[in-house]
Amino acid sequence: MRVRVRDDLAEMFSRRMSAIHKRAREELEQIQSRRRAQMEKLVELLDGVVDIVAEGEDDAQIGLPPQAIWSLYARAAPRSAPSAATTTPYPLPLLLRRLG
Repeated sequence: MRVRVRDDLAEMFSRRMSAIHKRAREELEQIQSRRRAQMEKLVELLDGVVDIVAEGEDDAQIGLPPQAIWSLYARAAPRSAPSAATTTPYPLPLLLRRLG
């Protein structure tokens, strides 16, 4: 009798853990899908910015001064970007090479 109860409890535990694992896997796939979509949108946006910068001859024509580009970069990656007060921004082509 005890052996059967213990086996039943083990089977119930195993099924419960399997259900939790399956639900977590599905949730992870959803999160990854959302992040992938977000990353694709950001890449498209960056592609558009690069096209605009490549076509522009000077900062006035591009529409953003270098300091504005730097502050956008610093806000996008606050943990990894150096402080704007202590460091000059990367030139855009160098920044794009580092990101790509």
